[in-house]
Amino acid sequence: MGIEHVGLRCTQPNLREVEGAPCLVFARHVARVDPDSAGWVIDDRNWVLGGPLATRFEVPEVWLHAEDWPRAGVMLAALCERLGSGFSVAMANFPDEAPPVFEGYTHATDLHFVRDAVIAPRTGSAFEAVRLDLATLSALAMDDDMRRVVGRPDDLARDFGGLDWFYGVVHAGRLIGLAEATVQDEATAAIQQVYAAEAWRGRGVGRAVVMGVANAIFRVRKRALYVCDARNAASAALARGLGFRLYGTYCNFSRV
Repeated sequence: MGIEHVGLRCTQPNLREVEGAPCLVFARHVARVDPDSAGWVIDDRNWVLGGPLATRFEVPEVWLHAEDWPRAGVMLAALCERLGSGFSVAMANFPDEAPPVFEGYTHATDLHFVRDAVIAPRTGSAFEAVRLDLATLSALAMDDDMRRVVGRPDDLARDFGGLDWFYGVVHAGRLIGLAEATVQDEATAAIQQVYAAEAWRGRGVGRAVVMGVANAIFRVRKRALYVCDARNAASAALARGLGFRLYGTYCNFSRV
């Protein structure tokens, strides 16, 4: 890939041995699912930089986790200029506005929250999430907005390695809330696809599904990583309300 042109020495360590942020669960997950995927990693203690892993959409062309800003950002931009690719950057303290070094790119931002302790149930809660296997999830009745989120559960599980960590709230035979944690490594599980049916919002359904899947993660002694779009204030508020702390941001950059 010519990364030596920007003065970086590329190595290919086992991703499980690379220390770093919970967000690395996505790269480690792909490495586990597809051990033969072509990828590279540069680990410089203060930052970890990686290249393509089987072109999976959850792991972008170039990704970075770093505490050292702006040095790491300048280095990343120079590398991507050489590669002519888009990239993702996970920063513990990413600036509110993209720095000038990223001019010419558009970006979308996810928030990453973490928690590693059991969430106590709320007294009088009307809902409880249950784990749903793929057959049950596929067969449940649900409103159209929920159906768009669920899509084909077997496709989702296959794409993410065959795990079926789906937790849902079922009321009168209908699926009214869902969260999943199909992306995992040895230490972390990522909670995504958190959704409450439009007709049931504001009643604690979202809280129930997140609590259900998070406590399942804690029972297998892993850390829970909650991922949401930075524009989704309600989802971020849900994470904070359940005691998740903001770890950092994860920005996906692409050419304009």
